[in-house]
Order: sequence, then C-alpha cells, then structure tokens
Amino acid sequence: MQKYFTVIVTFSYLIFSGWTIPDKSSTSHVADKYSAVKVVDFTGFIASYPISMRLNIKEKTNGDVSYTGYYYYNRVGTKINLTGSWLMRPGTPTYIELNEIVNGDYTGSFSLLPKTYGDYSKLTGTWSGNGKTLKVKLTKIN
Repeated sequence: MQKYFTVIVTFSYLIFSGWTIPDKSSTSHVADKYSAVKVVDFTGFIASYPISMRLNIKEKTNGDVSYTGYYYYNRVGTKINLTGSWLMRPGTPTYIELNEIVNGDYTGSFSLLPKTYGDYSKLTGTWSGNGKTLKVKLTKIN
C-alpha cells in the first residue's frame, strides 16, 4: 500500500509542479536540426597511394557542418572511419578537419581545403598520422 501511495504522491508532484512531457515537434532545438544531408564520393591520393572516400555531409540550420564517413586504400579495401567538422579559425583559411578512427582510437587526421565553402568538387590538403604528413588530392565522383 505504501508503494502505491509513493507513486501517487510522486506523480501528483510532477503534474502540479509544471512538469510536462517534451514535445518532439518543438523547434526549440533548431541547432540540432539539419537543413541538408549529402553523401559525396571521392577518389584520389594520399601521397602516391590511391584511395576512395565517402563523406556524409550534414549541414545544420545554424550554419555548422559535420562529417562522417570512411576512406580506404584501393589496394587494401579496409574501411577506415572518419568524423569531423568544418573549422573556421581566425587568421587561417577555413578547412575540413576529419579524424580517422580505428578500433575507437584516433589514428590520423585529414585537413582539407575545398575551392570555396560548400564546393566539394576538389579537395586538397594533408593527411597526418604516425609522425608523417602526406599530401592529399581528392576529386568528387558523384
């Protein structure tokens, strides 16, 4: 009996204290909503090594851009996961920073420059990892 009394008192408190169930259709979390999601495939090189890359590009309504995806060396074929964002830092060009993740660990990163914001036709930059920095050239294929 005491168990039911506790449940009723707790429920009554929540109702009379102004607690409500969140409305999923609410637009109060605009920063979490995406205005566009694109899937873009690339082919290119890290130094002289041929690679393929797929990026899921999520453009948020607040202007932020985030990336997930993978790349692989064409000769090996093993997918390496990527996650990253569009970085804008004072005094430097804006670029795409992608972190490489293998078995939950960050093992390398790409710093890529598009021709202009939102133009993914060609990306150039560097890959860094294992104490090395190598040039990267990618061309959009879809």
